[in-house]
Amino acid sequence: MQDGVAVIRVNNIEVGSMPISQYEEIVKSVKKDWRTRVAAVFSYVGFVWKFIIRLWSYFVQCFSVLFALFMLYSLFHPAEITQFIDEMRSLPSENIANGIRSLTNICILVTIMSYAISFLLKGSPVFVSASENAINKKIREVMEVPAEGQVSITFKRDGLNSVR
Repeated sequence: MQDGVAVIRVNNIEVGSMPISQYEEIVKSVKKDWRTRVAAVFSYVGFVWKFIIRLWSYFVQCFSVLFALFMLYSLFHPAEITQFIDEMRSLPSENIANGIRSLTNICILVTIMSYAISFLLKGSPVFVSASENAINKKIREVMEVPAEGQVSITFKRDGLNSVR
């Protein structure tokens, strides 16, 4: 057993303290619970799903913008668009497939670049840990704190502080 104290704060208000050994027992019991493991799997899947949906959204937006630009160009240059359509009709299917593949590659490249810019501007996506939420809930139950909010724990051992 480790000697020391875990100071519990909810919403930056100190609500109490407990021995570090009791805190570690709470963490072990919560992580052993099968419901917490299932919730953790769902939170990981949800995080990956949000990432995939955002990438798909950027891809569709890029494709839509390119199509809108093509339509805008066709408004001001109808003769060239007519010539383009006539040439497309006479091309073999391999060339048309290569054109579609090139358009898709351009959309993928723009999607990756826009996601990177979004990541730099907005920051990293938020991952909600189911096990951390369960640990925080259990600690609030043990400490009999009815308030919801951010739980922070400061470990005090031999005059040293560390924060979780």
